[in-house]
Amino acid sequence: MHNNSALFLHCGCSSEKVYVTHNILAEIESNFVDEFNASETWDEQGQAAKDAYRAVERISTDGLPDDYKNALLDVKDNWEDLSEAIEKEDQDGLDACLELSPQLTQKCNEITESYGFEVSEP
Repeated sequence: MHNNSALFLHCGCSSEKVYVTHNILAEIESNFVDEFNASETWDEQGQAAKDAYRAVERISTDGLPDDYKNALLDVKDNWEDLSEAIEKEDQDGLDACLELSPQLTQKCNEITESYGFEVSEP
């Protein structure tokens, strides 16, 4: 995963921060999906989830509009729950988090689009 924290230094308005933050989030999610799908064990899945959770935790919410900030915090909470479910080898918890994740991502996508930015679907 790339370190995009420097991008925050150059963003002046909150809508630009939504765009930059959303691109960082999309990169984290894409990397997670690739690593998770390549995993063959709980340990490998756990490492993929921990890496993604740590990356999501590093995303600053400073200066974000409340709607996107709240949606991002929901994503962060789900990643935390996902990491814990994998650590506990809780298949039901894992399934619940994986089912919720696309809905949370879609909410972030919609908010990003509401600020006039186009969101590319994978």
